[in-house]
Amino acid sequence: RGGRFYDEVATRRIARCLTFEGAFADAGRLPPSEDEVMAELRASSDLQLHYYCSRYAAIADLQLDLDVAAFASGKATALKKLLPELRDGGHKVVIFSQWT
Repeated sequence: RGGRFYDEVATRRIARCLTFEGAFADAGRLPPSEDEVMAELRASSDLQLHYYCSRYAAIADLQLDLDVAAFASGKATALKKLLPELRDGGHKVVIFSQWT
């Protein structure tokens, strides 16, 4: 999980909240345990964890500062370095992006 915004302690707190709230419960089935929810969250992106935090008041304080988080990816870091070099070299740049 290196380079991620949510560490184990924060992820465990999110798992506790989601387990208590029944966020992963399916009708007609036993609700998942906290450990099962934790396993699911470990495979989730920081953006997905942020989404859960934005939906539940008990973990709202764990929401990311999206202005910081949006530009912390490897691609964004590379662009921050590359774009000034290209501009200074007189190049024109077109960036296509798909946000999902």
